[in-house]
Amino acid sequence: MQAFGAEGTANISDIIAGINWAIEQKVDIINMSFGTSEDHPAFHQALRVASRNGIILVASAGNNGRGLEYPAAYREVIAVGAINQQAKLAEFSARGRGMNTVAPGVGIKSTWLNKGYRTLDGTSMAAAHISGLYALRLAQQRTRAMNRFNKRANNRSNKQITYPGEGIEKNHVKKHKKNLEKNFEKDHEKNHEKNHEKNQAHTFENESAPIRQNRFDLLSLFKRR
Repeated sequence: MQAFGAEGTANISDIIAGINWAIEQKVDIINMSFGTSEDHPAFHQALRVASRNGIILVASAGNNGRGLEYPAAYREVIAVGAINQQAKLAEFSARGRGMNTVAPGVGIKSTWLNKGYRTLDGTSMAAAHISGLYALRLAQQRTRAMNRFNKRANNRSNKQITYPGEGIEKNHVKKHKKNLEKNFEKDHEKNHEKNHEKNQAHTFENESAPIRQNRFDLLSLFKRR
């Protein structure tokens, strides 16, 4: 999903449209490596809807060395600060109330404009680390759940069921597998929502600022070395 243009900026309406698309596509995680000092209620509302749909929201805390920027400051979002190679909070990293976690954000090799690469500092790189960890965690949970499902289905299919008539045993097994699959999907959705709620530790909320059509500057969140 791409909400920012080739020049590295985007209107708030572009980002909201991207979030709405992600909700429709039922994505699992949205990584937001951008920020602004201003609160946008419409943007916040879009993130609320995404959170209610079980999407994990991760954002860079900001590179101002002070308080959290938006969207990291919203309580539905996991705010990520940057640490250096000594596991200490980077001087440029935002900090304070509402920051949930930290990740490597100093001297990180990353993609850049025109298909290039740069070694960068910034909370944007830190946020990407956390999003990747959540993706691995979800994949691991689904693999384990699917293995349990397959084991139960195989155990059931190996049992001999005798009924008069041909094909009844196979139909019974197929029906049982379908029921297991439905239960697996329901359990996964419930577990996804529970895991998302546990990871939300923000207590910060501010909805008083008016809606503005300011442009987000993506490149301002990167510090070229």
